[in-house]
Amino acid sequence: MVSALYHPGRVAAAPMETRGCLADYEWTEDRLKLWVSTQMPHYVKMCLSLFLGFDESRSEIISPDTGGGFGQKAHVFPEEMLMPLASKHLKAPVKWVEDRRENLLAGSHAHEQFVTIQYAANAEGRITGVRTHALVDGGAYHMPPQTMAVECWATAAVTPTGVYDIPAAEYVYEGAVTNKCPMGAFRGVGYTAGTLARECLMDDLARQMKVSPFEIRRQNVVREFPWTNPQGVVYEEGSFLEVINALEEMVDYPAFLLRQEEARKNGKYLGLGISVFVESSGESTGMMQAHGATDVFHDTATVKMDSTGSVTVTSGLNSQGQGHQTTLAQVAADVLGIPFESISVDAGTSTKGAYGSGTIGSRAAVIAGGCVNRAAHAIREKLVAVAANMLESSEEDVVLEEGFASVIGAPESRVSIADVAMAVYWDSSKWPAGFEPGLEFTKAWDTSRPMFSNGGHALIVELDPVTGFVTVEKVYSVEDCGVMINPTIVEGQIRGGVIQGIGAGLFEQLVYDKSGNLSTTSFLDYQTPTMDISPPFEIRHLETPSKMTASGVKGMGESGLIAAPAAVLNAVNDALSPFGSVLYELPATPEKIIRATKGIVDLEGPQDWTELWGRAGVPALDRGAMDLA
Repeated sequence: MVSALYHPGRVAAAPMETRGCLADYEWTEDRLKLWVSTQMPHYVKMCLSLFLGFDESRSEIISPDTGGGFGQKAHVFPEEMLMPLASKHLKAPVKWVEDRRENLLAGSHAHEQFVTIQYAANAEGRITGVRTHALVDGGAYHMPPQTMAVECWATAAVTPTGVYDIPAAEYVYEGAVTNKCPMGAFRGVGYTAGTLARECLMDDLARQMKVSPFEIRRQNVVREFPWTNPQGVVYEEGSFLEVINALEEMVDYPAFLLRQEEARKNGKYLGLGISVFVESSGESTGMMQAHGATDVFHDTATVKMDSTGSVTVTSGLNSQGQGHQTTLAQVAADVLGIPFESISVDAGTSTKGAYGSGTIGSRAAVIAGGCVNRAAHAIREKLVAVAANMLESSEEDVVLEEGFASVIGAPESRVSIADVAMAVYWDSSKWPAGFEPGLEFTKAWDTSRPMFSNGGHALIVELDPVTGFVTVEKVYSVEDCGVMINPTIVEGQIRGGVIQGIGAGLFEQLVYDKSGNLSTTSFLDYQTPTMDISPPFEIRHLETPSKMTASGVKGMGESGLIAAPAAVLNAVNDALSPFGSVLYELPATPEKIIRATKGIVDLEGPQDWTELWGRAGVPALDRGAMDLA
């Protein structure tokens, strides 16, 4: 048996652009315009109608390019309801923008849990069962549409077993109501804490079995797909074993061990930490209904080609810097066989366009991309039908690529797609029998269960035992998100998420004093990662296409922050191994590290949670270890 209590710290999303909105109610026409920094404009619109009586047909919610969200703006806040109401009563525009203090104090917090986890393993290190108990300080109230227990239910379905073939799992998740800022969605919601506990305990098991962290994972990883975990969640095909092997090769583990030993002789302490993960993506109507939820997520997209062959894509998902416009334009371009530059995208800037449930849960490429794919295919069918008439060919022999419709085996027989579009609108002599003019379709796309991307991160750190400072020397990342639509965007998501994970692992922490007042209310005392701590990256892509999506894509926007904090803690503990200490909580601040080098490990940190654990009925814990047998 091996067990521990892990405590990831309380953090904030801290987007560059804080929350804000501008409401303009035109009382002479009974019309509302609301500019709002949100990830869910259509949900805001519904709430205004439901709670305050604003007619949806006379309301427009505008969410232009937003300076970051990371999940924090996937909620509806009181101010977003009050500003339209104030504008209506005052008969004047009303604007509100929160400052950074307000954002850190009341914008929503995330990721803090107390996770007790235990593995039962045989003599060969094969895990036969896992038992977890998590307690979440949910704060004072709910933040619609998620509850303040969002960390709990997001953790339970996948993270106890993760990528491992563990036949039995038992888990209890509880939320406590306190006077703190509520817990809300933040990149990696639920997965970050669960992955930290699972992956760090895996390293503990490796130390106990005296095998490498790569080997212990290889012994337990899922190898046959599809696979159903003990919680009943079905994983489609993945590259779980290949990720572990790739990370070991990239870091050159034997060479690292030699370098680590030599560094210790010179008073330097290097550490290697790895963390592997699965990430659920594609929250949808079918997926939510399968779990008994009545509030569902669904989306539509409209694709229109005009008579010149130019295309406009309208999606209900707005962007906070993820590159939705680029991604959706590429999906349409691939289907229609036209240049990327011929496509313009309106990604959720206004609720006058296509409907969207929101940019959450790594669902943009999967769900919005699926909608665009379906609508573009409907246009493609009509283009092919008319092109076949123009080329005197069968529809089966017509291909659309590089801006032309041509005949298979006779590339010289071709016509521009722009000319085909013009014929669709203006030349009925080119139409097949029963043809309807026009090239505009609105389509939805849905799935009954999520797609799972997978991957892993390995970090090499250098620890200074005198100052307690940790420097991340290099990051190795392996990502399998199926077919990549845009590799540049994928790599940007990996880098950004991992850097956020380094922040959570080493210095980000929201701290309350004994009177319940938040002490970290500015960037002077709440430290966020900046470019000066950004390490070199080596990224490798694997590709296991999803069989559930038309393009083979899987979502991946949260993978960096899901797994990086665990890799950070594992690397720090590896560097601390000569001192005989192991840390079980984040962030691994210089103060904690200096104490650890002296053999002092204080798991409860600055706050005494013993009484709260007792009220929740959790057994007393001793230095993070407990016997659940």
